[in-house]
Amino acid sequence: MSQTTQATAPAPSTRPAPRQSPLQRLGRLGRLVLVERSILLAIGIVIVLAYYGQYVGYFTVGYLSEQLTLNLEIGLLALGQLVVIISGRGAIDLSAGAMVSMCSMVLGFTAGLWHWPFWVAALATIGAGWLMGALNGYLAAYVGYPAIIVTLATWYVWKSLALYVHNTTPISSELPGQVDWLAGTVAGIRISLLAVWLPIIVLTWVLLNRTLYGRRLYGVGTNDIAARFARLQVARTRFHAFAFSGLMAGAAAVTVTSYYHSARADAGDPMVLRAITIAVLGGVLISGGAGKVSGVVLATLLVAFLNGGLTLLGVESQYQLAALGLLLLGSALLNVWSARRFGIR
Repeated sequence: MSQTTQATAPAPSTRPAPRQSPLQRLGRLGRLVLVERSILLAIGIVIVLAYYGQYVGYFTVGYLSEQLTLNLEIGLLALGQLVVIISGRGAIDLSAGAMVSMCSMVLGFTAGLWHWPFWVAALATIGAGWLMGALNGYLAAYVGYPAIIVTLATWYVWKSLALYVHNTTPISSELPGQVDWLAGTVAGIRISLLAVWLPIIVLTWVLLNRTLYGRRLYGVGTNDIAARFARLQVARTRFHAFAFSGLMAGAAAVTVTSYYHSARADAGDPMVLRAITIAVLGGVLISGGAGKVSGVVLATLLVAFLNGGLTLLGVESQYQLAALGLLLLGSALLNVWSARRFGIR
């Protein structure tokens, strides 16, 4: 008669998990701050507000809203750069500022010289931005030209066309009074921030985090070869990324024309490099595949509040540009180091 032996499972270990040393905890905290760029930016905003808040006139809703309004268009273009850069292959949109200038002239013609209803003219302006971005996307995604060359070439085209269509003359007195609506305030806050910037932030977040397109975009940006094997629509995904940047340029043209009550051929001249700075400062990895809306928004706030403090103290503009340059260099180095050190994609 054979005896059967019944195997018994080993008793679960009751040994407590090893306690981490203070140095290990500090290392984990440092990694969290570097990986989650939003935390680092939020700390920076608190420091800036605390430092400049001691000066009279700075820490008020009106002043901070005004400083944010001055950076509104740059924040919009930075969201466009976020989507383009995430698409990978070193993609970047150098033509965004020229598209703002051209779209501003479109708004000047439609709402001013042709007397279209303002909201129809605004939609036409945003549509014109989409078409210009779509041309960039077609040349970069389907034809295969390098994005930096495509957008540099179209920068020349749109800039020249914006100067040509009205003989370099702004369109100001012909614009209707409705254009000024976005420049109004509610409780000290500019309407353009509430009616344009906040909705676009929410829509961009939903696009990147709650849609199939957003998942495809991150996949294509991380590794487009693997994305092709996974049967993702690589060219179409990149095409829509550039078209989205054009949409942001159109929206920025509407707000900047409203703020200054003038359609100008130089409306977007200083914007694109600052937008790229904000995108990189917000943690967007220049090689693609990584970046968050929250990081770009907080970087916009940080730059706006920092410039506001420097302006209040009478710091000249060239030194403010130097500060932006240092922020760009430091952010790019930090992004690359974090990606290599912690495997961020």
